[in-house]
Amino acid sequence: MILRRWRKSQQRRPQRRVPHSEVQALLMAEDHTNDLANSPAFRLDQPIPKGVVAIEASAGTGKTFTLASLAVRLILEEEVPIAQVLLVTFTRAAAAELAERVRARLLRCGSALAAAIDGHYPDSGALLEYSLAGPEVGQDLLRSRLSLAQRALSEFDSATISTIHGFAQQMLGLMGRTALHDQDAELADDGGQLLRQVINDLLVEHALDGSMPPQALDQAKILAAANLIQSNAGIAVAPDLLADHQELSTMAEPDLALVTARLRLVEESLRRCRVLRQTSKSMSFDDLLTSLRDVLCSPESSPGDL
Repeated sequence: MILRRWRKSQQRRPQRRVPHSEVQALLMAEDHTNDLANSPAFRLDQPIPKGVVAIEASAGTGKTFTLASLAVRLILEEEVPIAQVLLVTFTRAAAAELAERVRARLLRCGSALAAAIDGHYPDSGALLEYSLAGPEVGQDLLRSRLSLAQRALSEFDSATISTIHGFAQQMLGLMGRTALHDQDAELADDGGQLLRQVINDLLVEHALDGSMPPQALDQAKILAAANLIQSNAGIAVAPDLLADHQELSTMAEPDLALVTARLRLVEESLRRCRVLRQTSKSMSFDDLLTSLRDVLCSPESSPGDL
């Protein structure tokens, strides 16, 4: 099961406190429309959803709580080994918090299961504990789930709970020679400063030699397009990314010379950035993710590499 989470825009609707037991969720199968606004609320005592699931709620309303609880349910109900659990998030602080949440939920559920074996059942308001250790759960299943909880806690460090880029770096390191990147390269986030400087230098060059029409040398449009392409390798570039509506309205359909010129500048700036990073033996976060994608999509890769 793949879980996705994001924050609802507060501009779209007023923020409302949603109980941790009830968070908006949607099963996004191939035959589903991604209509989050009309999706049903998901409760932790419902059957575990299958496939790709999107969890949507405002800030502080229980997305992380729900993710951690679903991970625990997969471990205790579906008997997924904790070594097969992968949870990724954006920052180290968020990853540490997520790991602590999962461990805490496992401890609470383990205590609830042990108490239930002795006949002391959790309150029905504690949906996760009640669904796992309520009075309708048989003794054999209670003991099995307690054993799974204890094993997961003892093997907790085998779970992968990391930042997105930390996971990518870990995978590339494990794949060794299979990885199509410099193993000695250092991860460095320059906040886009390198790309901005390269574009500025490139525009000055073309302004001085007159090899590009002056209207093509639009720093803002070229930088925006380069950033988008760099963060989304393989993206198809639409003309309106490189020219505004007024510019497009004056162009002949087969002759998009302005767009073509700006696209050439974008491609050249990205090429120069790659050369500079290779020379300095550094990698950006986007380079890291792209390298992992290239490895996984390479025909030379095999399941054994993973």
